[in-house]
Amino acid sequence: MEPLLTKPRKDCVAVPQADNRDVLEGILWILRTGGAWKDLPSKYPSPSTCGDVCDYGGMRVFGSMYGANS
Repeated sequence: MEPLLTKPRKDCVAVPQADNRDVLEGILWILRTGGAWKDLPSKYPSPSTCGDVCDYGGMRVFGSMYGANS
């Protein structure tokens, strides 16, 4: 799965980039528990970060894993 995840941007110094693995774990926590984004435990990146990645890249990543056309 690692090749499908984006690399951290070096030009974004104002806000540190969240670790891809932590973001993925946050998304998986939501999928496993059925909880709301606002209930995401603080050990994961912010709910907005995980939600944005899920909305923007999740379909591309998971679609690529399962051979779906995006």
